[in-house]
Amino acid sequence: MNEKAIELAHRATRQLHALERSVDTALKNGAALIACLAGGRLEAGLAVEVGQDALEALDCAMTQIIMAQGKVVEAHHALFAAAQEMNIPVAVGGGGGKPALPFRAGTSNAGLTVVDEPWFKSV
Repeated sequence: MNEKAIELAHRATRQLHALERSVDTALKNGAALIACLAGGRLEAGLAVEVGQDALEALDCAMTQIIMAQGKVVEAHHALFAAAQEMNIPVAVGGGGGKPALPFRAGTSNAGLTVVDEPWFKSV
C-alpha cells in the first residue's frame, strides 16, 4: 500500500474534520447572534423594524453556510469514495469527539466490526 497516500488520507481527514467543526461553529454562532438580536430587541422594547435589515442579512448568511455545509458533506463522501477506490483504510463517523465506526475500505457498511488496528488510531 502507498504509505504517502495513506499519510495524505490521514492529514486530509484531520483537515476535513476541522472544516466540519468550523462550519458547525459558524452555524451555532450565527444562530446565537440572531437569538441575541431578536431577544435584545424584545428586552429593550424596540420596534420590530429595528435591526430587521440585519436579521434578513443574517438569514441569508445562514442559508449560505448551510449550503456550504452540504458541499462539505459532498466533499467528505467524494474523499471517502476515493479512499475506497485506492483501498486505503478509513473510519466511518468520528470527528467532533464522536466515536468512529472503523471498517476497511471496500467492505459494506452492513455488519461493521469494531477493530483495534494501528491505522485506525492515527486517523
